[in-house]
Amino acid sequence: GLSPAFTDADLFYTVSKNKFFDPDIDADRWSLEVNGLVGRPISLTLDDLRAMPVVESAVTLGCISNGVPARAIGNARWTGVRLRDVLERAGGVDRTAVDLVWISADNYTDSIPVAKALDAGTLLVWGMNGAPLPRAHGAPVRAIVPGIYGMKHAKWVEAIELIAGDHLGYWQRQGWSDTAPFMTLSRFDMPRSGERLAAGVATTLGGIAFAGDRGITRVEVGVGT
Repeated sequence: GLSPAFTDADLFYTVSKNKFFDPDIDADRWSLEVNGLVGRPISLTLDDLRAMPVVESAVTLGCISNGVPARAIGNARWTGVRLRDVLERAGGVDRTAVDLVWISADNYTDSIPVAKALDAGTLLVWGMNGAPLPRAHGAPVRAIVPGIYGMKHAKWVEAIELIAGDHLGYWQRQGWSDTAPFMTLSRFDMPRSGERLAAGVATTLGGIAFAGDRGITRVEVGVGT
């Protein structure tokens, strides 16, 4: 049948550079360092973040290496704070800053442009579908950046740094896109692949279509003979 509107955390795809173990972080001892080209470096605990204005946003994540059909894609309700509110608490971003760099507990790094960092939809989150963020999805805090591929939504974030140049992260050094905008994709969930259909009998078609933050206005279907 059709995919649910929101993907359960245990069914939500995961990708990690770590061959054996992902970080297991004590949320009570975790802190976020904000430094570089900001008004003043700060350190925030999880309680500090939770005391700021909280937002919930439905955002779809997808892997840049998705094949056909696209299976590494999921949608969830994320709970957290706007990144721009965190940066404002650090005294704002210096006008010479170009990139914001995510630094994760497993030494993973990636970056987004300052303009994307200041967008209202870019979040630091600790909740997923009304529950605490699971370890596999970046607990205690991960990034959510609508409109670009999942590798830019860094997990296990422990520091962010504003820099004056362009930063190439873990996947970019291996040849993947730095800007990473979502390419339009679609997928049939029904009828299932390989299912035999009876001639002359009406068939229901269903699936997903996604274009990042650009939206979908229509889906065209062609039938071969």
